Amino acid sequence: MQPTDEGDLGGKGAEDAPEEKVAQEELEGLEDDFADVDLGEGFDDAAEGKEARAGSVNGAEAHEDHPRERSDTDEPPSELPTPTIPKPSPTPSPSLSRSPSPAPPTTSSHLSTPPASTRPSSTSPTPFYSIPLSSSTSPPPSSPASPASPATPRSPIAAMAGGTAPKDPPPRRGNPSPLEKYVNKTRPSYLPPKAREEEKKALKTWTEMMKASREAEKQKAARRQSQLLKHEAELSSLTQTWQTAILPQLRNALRDPSNRTLFWRGIPPALRGRVWAHCVGNDLALGRDSFELALKRSSRPGGVGADDRQDIERDTRRAFPRLKLFAPGEGAMHDDLVSVLLAWTVDRRDAGLGYFDGTANIAAMLLLNMPPAQAYVVLSNLLQRQLLRAFWEDRKEEKDGYYRILRTLMAEVMPKAHANFTSQSLRPSSFLPPWLHTLFTAHLPLEAASLAWDLLLLLSYPSHSDASTFQIALTLLCCLEARLHFPERAELVRVLGLGEDEVGYERWGVGTEDVRRECEALQSVVEEGRWDRLVRRELPE
Repeated sequence: MQPTDEGDLGGKGAEDAPEEKVAQEELEGLEDDFADVDLGEGFDDAAEGKEARAGSVNGAEAHEDHPRERSDTDEPPSELPTPTIPKPSPTPSPSLSRSPSPAPPTTSSHLSTPPASTRPSSTSPTPFYSIPLSSSTSPPPSSPASPASPATPRSPIAAMAGGTAPKDPPPRRGNPSPLEKYVNKTRPSYLPPKAREEEKKALKTWTEMMKASREAEKQKAARRQSQLLKHEAELSSLTQTWQTAILPQLRNALRDPSNRTLFWRGIPPALRGRVWAHCVGNDLALGRDSFELALKRSSRPGGVGADDRQDIERDTRRAFPRLKLFAPGEGAMHDDLVSVLLAWTVDRRDAGLGYFDGTANIAAMLLLNMPPAQAYVVLSNLLQRQLLRAFWEDRKEEKDGYYRILRTLMAEVMPKAHANFTSQSLRPSSFLPPWLHTLFTAHLPLEAASLAWDLLLLLSYPSHSDASTFQIALTLLCCLEARLHFPERAELVRVLGLGEDEVGYERWGVGTEDVRRECEALQSVVEEGRWDRLVRRELPE
């Protein structure tokens, strides 16, 4: 006898219809309560699979008059889920076997009905928390005869009630979440929250601070722009003055003491090459083709050796690395720098000397302001000065004399720093050679180093005195004097940038204005007459 209503499916009579109605209302209430609960995609898939299997069981029961006894060869009955409330589909469903092969015809030999004690009741719906949460649960293989799965996602509550889950509400945009009203924003989550009044006060203070910070940044940018415009106007005026008053009579103008006030402002960048070449001179009488001849000699056998070439390549990596103009393989001026250094090194070979580390920085500074041929001539003549030759040719007695001169000047200009250096056994032999080997270019920013060269060459013209070089050395010490009183040698070494990759003094705030101010203040300390007396006293005959 075929079942004709839901009562027959559940083993109940028509008198159970009111109970089914009550269960339906309870399920609808549960769905309303948990409509906003997001249980994940795996939960929905599990519920849909459970509903599909329940429909298959109901269809199988509809085509069986009596439950059969299970034989020993049959598979053990799988635990069946609770059927859903809606009427089952009259279409027969395939067997519950998990074999991937097509299901055989629905007969009593392929279906097993669970015992009456385990058969579900339509009046006792399965609670939502009994549904497995694993996303790995999947429905049995479907067949053409199986009913199509619904396209709309269904929540577990809706699956039990036979309804469809409502669509998720659109995300809030613009307005804060109601929860944010109670989130403490001024204290970490692992600390007790502040009182509401205290937090409002803290947020107000923070807002005012951020507003003041933005205003300070605007004012700083405005001052920077104003200083830039002022510097450009001064540079334009300075260039015009040099072109009209100095260059037409360069020799006499450089000798005129009344122009010293103009020299403290430095040389305009566009005119540096010409003025530097004139101040250095050409005591070696090198001709215009000297650079090409020296460069050819460097490539011949017996010219520049492999060791010197390796030293040159290594030294070019340290020449103004931030500019990336002289770096091997990528610098646009790398080949010009190597050519000048090769030509200069082959000349030293004639005196039995080789390449000297640090010369790449000096040659690079010249190449930034003049062509390679002129840079070679200026480099060769500049390094012939007495002070630089003592260090480039490692003349120990002369070097010791210059160290004594520097100590004498330090004791007069900065007695406290000099006493601290003496107590920490920090001698001029530790910091003066690194300065002279690169002629201050490795320790100062490019603009400050250019000004230092301007003053070094202008103040030494025409006598080519080394007093201006010591004046620049004392200038660096004066710029760092506030940091040279620390009674620890390691700290003094760090401030002076000895033995470090980062040796620039711009990290200590040393700039162009500092170099100009301190150098001008030292003018009376290193005057020509006094320098000559110190040289005669300390240097050997």
